[in-house]
Amino acid sequence: ERPPAAPVRDRGRGARRAAPARPADRRR
Repeated sequence: ERPPAAPVRDRGRGARRAAPARPADRRR
């Protein structure tokens, strides 16, 4: 159950910043 206002905002503004599921970003 996720709000349609949280994922939509991150997708256009900080979709890459709020992506904690990226192992490459953590290693960088």
